[in-house]
Amino acid sequence: MKIILLKIDDNVLWDDVKKYKYLLTEARVKKCERYIGDKNKVMSMFTELLIRKEAVKGQELCLEYNEYGKPYLGKNSLDNQINEIAKYFSVSHSNQYIAYVESSEEIGIDIEYMKPIKQNIVDRFFTENECMSIRNSNNQLEEIYRVWTRKEAYLKKIGTGFNKDSFKIDIINKSKEEHMISEKIDKYMLSVCSSMPIEKIEKIVYNKDEICKFYEEIYI
Repeated sequence: MKIILLKIDDNVLWDDVKKYKYLLTEARVKKCERYIGDKNKVMSMFTELLIRKEAVKGQELCLEYNEYGKPYLGKNSLDNQINEIAKYFSVSHSNQYIAYVESSEEIGIDIEYMKPIKQNIVDRFFTENECMSIRNSNNQLEEIYRVWTRKEAYLKKIGTGFNKDSFKIDIINKSKEEHMISEKIDKYMLSVCSSMPIEKIEKIVYNKDEICKFYEEIYI
């Protein structure tokens, strides 16, 4: 399974990249403008630029959303493509990384920067079985984020996102294991949950300049 990672350095300024706003959907432009601070604006912009590059090869992007806000490729995006493309995708971002995956079936991805987390957060959002897995781990911080990202990826796959009932789902479940994979990347934990079994992942890493060059070659 191919995973696309985009790394955005912290020193990227909004003024340096806002010229690419014309490539964004109207909803994304409004979202960027609501953010305070360059980091959130830049990450939001490049999240959609990455979706557009990978999902529809840089062509016009049309997104639709389910009742929980999960994005899908809209009918216009699908109809306008000559080449076969995957209808389902998932995207996540944390700190410097944006992660993207696509599939012919429902799929979910989550990436998280592994900073220390308070025990009361673990107790609130994890099941007793999940907490036991953390307590028995040789590296509790990594296990916290392995469980957390798998839970997020699973909830993204089924399309609900976090809600009051989702915390009850036990991700330490053998029936789910073959459909999930996790990998530590630097100080991040990445997990994918697929409708199909996953044996391994292949990572492709881009930087900001590569994404900008891709669009400049098409539109400028």
